Amino acid sequence: MNATRKVAQGLAALESLDHSGLKARWKKEISRSAPKAASRLFLLRALSYELQAKHAPGLSKADQKVLSRSSGNTITQDSPITDIADADADGSVASTTRSSPSKPRIALVPGSRLVREWNGKPYTVSVIEEGFVYKDKVWSSLSAIAKDITGAHWSGPRFFGLNTSTVSH
Repeated sequence: MNATRKVAQGLAALESLDHSGLKARWKKEISRSAPKAASRLFLLRALSYELQAKHAPGLSKADQKVLSRSSGNTITQDSPITDIADADADGSVASTTRSSPSKPRIALVPGSRLVREWNGKPYTVSVIEEGFVYKDKVWSSLSAIAKDITGAHWSGPRFFGLNTSTVSH
């Protein structure tokens, strides 16, 4: 079975879990309890992201290194994939113990678009390999773009809703 099909089955297995099942799955996958106020939708989205990030084929060397640091495993395109669809009734699966990296990193894929409304006006930033495109200019920093938009210093990732405090590795 190919990786895409396994990920699809894993996502379907997550969708079938109720709130308590997703909390149990979180505990297994993230190696700590889910946030107390986490909704079912939040848990589903975060676990879906984790599943896809761990098992996506064709990862760049840099992304493989980040995932390797956060999960303790080296993931390559040829790595065997754990059958995520075979979760227990409570939604748990066997996983390795994870350690948190000192600073979570958000990897934005070239071609992605970030949209933020500020003072009633929408702003769109495109992600490219060289940085970000905003106002037909290439920028190296989201924070510089946020400052241009607001006139004040902002964390660019936070301004565009990429808050890393909710992403566990």
